[in-house]
Amino acid sequence: MGEVRVIDKETVKVIGDFYEMFIDALKSEKKVFKLENCIVDGNVDILKIYNRIRDNKELRKLIIEHKDDNITTINVDINLSFHDVEFKGNFQMFRNKIEIVESIRKILIRVILGNINFINSSFKGNVDFSYSVVQGEVNIIDSTFMENVIFWKSEFKKIVYFEKSTFEGDIVFKSSTFENDIYFRNSTLFNGKVDFWKSTLKRNIYFDTLIFKKDIDFGNSTFEGDINFEKSKFNGSVYFNGSTFEKKVNFDYSVFRWMVDFSESTFKGDINFRYSKFDTEISFYKSEFKEGVSVNFIGSRFLGETNFSMIVFDNGEINFEYSEFLGVVSFWKSTFVRDVSFTGLKFNREVNFSESFFKGRAVFSNVEFTEKADFATAVFNEVNFVDVRFKYADFTGCVFEKLLLFSRVFFDLIKFTGAIFEGVAYFMENENNNPNQITLFDLLKIEYLKKFKKKNNKDKNRGVALFNFVNFKSPNNITFVNFPLSRTSFLLTDVKNIAIIAEAERIFDELLLEFVDDAKKILDIEEKIVKIKQKIEPYWDILPEDEKNKLNKRLGDYKKQLNEAWKNLINKIKQKINFENDDLYILFTEAYVYGISPYLRPETVLKEYRDIRKSFENNRTYVEASELFIYEMDLLRKIIIPNYDKYKIPIFSILLVIIFGVLFGLYFVIIPALLIILVWVILYIIRYLGIIEYLLKILKIRYLREFLEGIAFDIYKIISNYGESLVKPIIITILVILIIPCIITHSWNPFSDKILLEQTLRAFFQLGIDKNTINNNPELQTLASYEWLIRIISLILLGNIFIAIKRRLERK
Repeated sequence: MGEVRVIDKETVKVIGDFYEMFIDALKSEKKVFKLENCIVDGNVDILKIYNRIRDNKELRKLIIEHKDDNITTINVDINLSFHDVEFKGNFQMFRNKIEIVESIRKILIRVILGNINFINSSFKGNVDFSYSVVQGEVNIIDSTFMENVIFWKSEFKKIVYFEKSTFEGDIVFKSSTFENDIYFRNSTLFNGKVDFWKSTLKRNIYFDTLIFKKDIDFGNSTFEGDINFEKSKFNGSVYFNGSTFEKKVNFDYSVFRWMVDFSESTFKGDINFRYSKFDTEISFYKSEFKEGVSVNFIGSRFLGETNFSMIVFDNGEINFEYSEFLGVVSFWKSTFVRDVSFTGLKFNREVNFSESFFKGRAVFSNVEFTEKADFATAVFNEVNFVDVRFKYADFTGCVFEKLLLFSRVFFDLIKFTGAIFEGVAYFMENENNNPNQITLFDLLKIEYLKKFKKKNNKDKNRGVALFNFVNFKSPNNITFVNFPLSRTSFLLTDVKNIAIIAEAERIFDELLLEFVDDAKKILDIEEKIVKIKQKIEPYWDILPEDEKNKLNKRLGDYKKQLNEAWKNLINKIKQKINFENDDLYILFTEAYVYGISPYLRPETVLKEYRDIRKSFENNRTYVEASELFIYEMDLLRKIIIPNYDKYKIPIFSILLVIIFGVLFGLYFVIIPALLIILVWVILYIIRYLGIIEYLLKILKIRYLREFLEGIAFDIYKIISNYGESLVKPIIITILVILIIPCIITHSWNPFSDKILLEQTLRAFFQLGIDKNTINNNPELQTLASYEWLIRIISLILLGNIFIAIKRRLERK
């Protein structure tokens, strides 16, 4: 009867031929092709329709040929209405490159339609409406498509509506134009790919509460209306790369099982991903958010890599409150023109904000960084870090232009190497203080830095802050309060004019001096490896095999030495610094070897001590300045007399035995004591120096001078803590004055001979002993023989008292 039969479902009788029924509908006034409760048995082909229309004189006028682009359009303008229809074959309303024999050319056939209504229908083959122009509405409700549905390069003038339908194959709207709204609603299921690549959507899109089992592609598309995918589930990749969004984008409460790509897109309306879940990668790489656009990721979970690199957030609000990131996060080289909020977040992997520019206010509140947070060379206008936990934060080379607030911040390792502070800085470790009290600092504040964890004894030494090569452009407005110097490095940073209010303790860089030789060994080995590689690289291809083997073995030996050197250094650092895991030890050791050790010398540490002490003095914390001066002098002593400590113990022992033996008349113990000390000295010399080397050092004037200077340093420290203690020299002076009469009279009562005590005082205060009194008293004659010694001791003690008084007056 015909090529494609139309069969009634109830009677199973043939109603007619699909093509004839279609042609009859074209000839009618209503132009409605309606099928209900039937089966279409066969493949429907637009070419068959084209041939029938071409052969019909009445309908031939519907064919419009475009010879320039070889496109033939059939302007049927017919309404398609299929209700409870089953298509057993393909429904092909588009043919590409049909060979026309009479004109010896290939043409493309497309059709212009009115309304399309597929209700409760099923299509077992492909449905192809490519290049179509649909002038009416499209309603596909409660229908099933077993194969692909294709609307490639089609135009839709009115609403497109899909409801309760299932697409087993791909649905393709590639390069299509939608003049009106699009609806995919109420449990529409996509088992195949959804492709809207390079489409133009001029009105709103509603894809809410849907399930996409495969990829969905809106790449390089233009969205002129709102787009809504709320509560949808994406099991495949999602592509919006290179697209332009003129209005709002909504993916609230959606689930993304695979990659999400918004790279190089432009957003002119707000974008919402509130409480969404991303199981793998999401990328907004090189996208641009125009002025006034807000970006909202409140409560979202990012399980894979998150890429916001090279993005421009132009004067809109960015909000990531209470989100969680389980993968690597990158905001590398991004620009935030307006405020951005990172509140209640947890970053479980590395975070990269390096080279970013925060022109507005950035807030990091109640945030936890479990791995490295990289802010290197970022520029901040105003940034707040409140209740933040860092494992390792890198602010190397950052610029803080206006306000920086650090409040209750915990960390294991933080670096500000080479950072620039252009305004006021306020570091404080007191969570009970009110931040509003610091209103006078209108440029830059860093307050209550809570970094160094002190939960228990094990954590007491945890946390390291590196402020190396930092440039404080307004040093008079920089303040550190209760900031532990024993875990902070200010190496080659000028801090003498900033305010440091902290406990006086040995600074961190003095501890690091112990590892300089180990770091130098690592650098030397690496330099050797580099030189060998540079030397052999141009000639490697022409070298004999045996020569290559030798070089490889040599490189292998160096690499083995290098690994051992790294391990040894890390193990030594572990004994001095408490980090939570090995990764932090590695990070710190690398920072130390490459960033600190090349500039770490006793002289640079001494300068650091002096700068911090001057800061203490300028801030009138004189007690701390005094204590720090003692540590400074101890280090200076090590610089000036590096070998003194190796041999001072035995020599001092000999001197003490001799002095006490002479003073107390214990001559019978001097010789045995000297023998014992001599044996001990010999053993000591053999053990630590070697007898020959030791004798050579003693004979050299340099080491003799060093020894004398060492004695002077020790006496200076014992008497008055390098002039910082007034009490100690006064007490020692009183004791000396009282002990001298006891020694001379061999009595425990210094007041037994008042004349002797009086003459001792005269000798001590440089008044001279009364010679008339001396001649009549043998004990006074003994005193006179030691007058020179008393005067020397007096000068030393009185000199220390004078220095201590002078320093206090100067500081007042």
